[in-house]
Amino acid sequence: MSWSIANPDANDRATIVAVWTAMVYGVELDVAKSKLAPENKTTLLVSSSLGTSIAGGGNAMAQAIASSSPTEATSFMNSCMIDEWCEWERTTLRKKCDVSHLDGRGLHLVGDSLTIADICVATTLLLLHSSDDKTLPKSVQLYLNHHRSAFEAAKLKAQSLQQSLQQQQGQTSVSTDLMNEPSFLTV
Repeated sequence: MSWSIANPDANDRATIVAVWTAMVYGVELDVAKSKLAPENKTTLLVSSSLGTSIAGGGNAMAQAIASSSPTEATSFMNSCMIDEWCEWERTTLRKKCDVSHLDGRGLHLVGDSLTIADICVATTLLLLHSSDDKTLPKSVQLYLNHHRSAFEAAKLKAQSLQQSLQQQQGQTSVSTDLMNEPSFLTV
């Protein structure tokens, strides 16, 4: 199975989430060389003997990467909680930036270790808030500081992928409507 990311952008939330998740789960991401990815949309492409699947949206890309990992063995309850946090991040945090739900949660949102819930939530918050934002509750500041170095490492890797893309300029791609249907598609 080969994993690649189309249109990576080091300032794009979806790119950072996918790259960070890939780093955590030991998945090597290449820059997509497929014409299946829509132009100017960060997209994950997974190629196997069965064909190529694509996922759009940072949370969907993170879930695809994490679920493919043999080390990802979460309980049903934790899996539901991870999904709930990712949905909360997408529908509430991005739109209202209300962090009151995070106050007092600790260093991890689900269990005692990093999950894609942390990656999705922390990425959004770290893109929205500076490192010295005193308006955030103390527990949220601690949460962000705990995840900041991994976030920065993911941004650096995303910059590297973006530079690789810039070296491959001149490729064309076909349009796919991932804005209205961001789930997995088999092409």
